Amino acid sequence: VDISGKCNVTYQVRQDQVTKIKALDSCEIEKTGFTSHNQILDVSTKATSATIYVLEDSFIKSIKAEENYVFLLNARRKTGAKIVSKQKLELQSVEAGPGLIAGKHVAGVIKTLDSSYISMPLVAETVKSECKKCPSLSEHWKSIKEHMHPEKLSKAEAARSFLSFIQNIRKATKEEILQIIKTENKELLPQIVDAITSAQTPASLEAILEFLDFKDASTSVLQERFLYACGFASHPSEMLLRSLTVSQVSKQIQ
Repeated sequence: VDISGKCNVTYQVRQDQVTKIKALDSCEIEKTGFTSHNQILDVSTKATSATIYVLEDSFIKSIKAEENYVFLLNARRKTGAKIVSKQKLELQSVEAGPGLIAGKHVAGVIKTLDSSYISMPLVAETVKSECKKCPSLSEHWKSIKEHMHPEKLSKAEAARSFLSFIQNIRKATKEEILQIIKTENKELLPQIVDAITSAQTPASLEAILEFLDFKDASTSVLQERFLYACGFASHPSEMLLRSLTVSQVSKQIQ
């Protein structure tokens, strides 16, 4: 287990040299993002990883590592990208470290060293990019809402606006989503409910469940739009499934 996840690894030993070959296609790690179930619309990945350790008197003298990644668009094999990562570490000096610390548990010993230390997983976490000049969700909605009126939904611009709205909802908080859905007029609400449900994030699901009242017959159209969108969800989460089957929402639906 390392930053790539839980992987199958082969070690080759020769004198004072150890070669580690990691089968990256075997790594088990939580997949993030929104991929396609249709392979022709997805991306193919080929990757290799090799690390060479050189030992001297049982100490690691040097480490050389190289990883290669090739990404290809299945629908157009000529379109792709290649990433090569190389690292080299060398032992510069050897110094005596601190003495042994007695303790019953590792966690207790760590706390005696510094109480601010926290546990970090070896598996890499998703990098969260921050956009400094990107419009807020409400600003983005104001720029596209004119294309979301019922009489304009057949236009190509409406489809582009709807998809861009979903992408922005995926970055938004529950409060930002509720701010829009609670203030818009009725003719735009069905389209907003579709987009929020299709975003498939915890924040969007919490927002839509808080907004909808399944005991209120006057909002039956919005309730139906929500349930239809759930039926087409490509990545139904445990939270969504629980909401529809065993939670208070399911009781209201029944």
